[in-house]
Amino acid sequence: PNSYAIAAQLHEALRSLNYTSDREIRDQDEFPLHVLSFTQAPSVLLELGFITDDADLAKLCDESFQEEMASAIAAGIQETVEQ
Repeated sequence: PNSYAIAAQLHEALRSLNYTSDREIRDQDEFPLHVLSFTQAPSVLLELGFITDDADLAKLCDESFQEEMASAIAAGIQETVEQ
C-alpha cells in the first residue's frame, strides 16, 4: 500500500509535465518485478520515457528537462512524506 501511494504521487507529478504517453501505474501483483519483490521498504520503479521514441529521446537528452523531471520526482516524494 505504501509503494502504491508513492507511485500515485510520482505519477501525478510526472504526468503534469505532459511529455510522453501515459502508461498508468502498473501493479506489482499484475507485473511482478524482481527488483521490487525482494525489498522490505516501499519502492517504485519509474520509466521516464523511451529512447526508441524520438520525441521522448529529445526530452530525455535535454538538461533543463532533466531538471524538470527531477523536480517533479522530488515534489512527488515530498507530497507523499507530508501526507
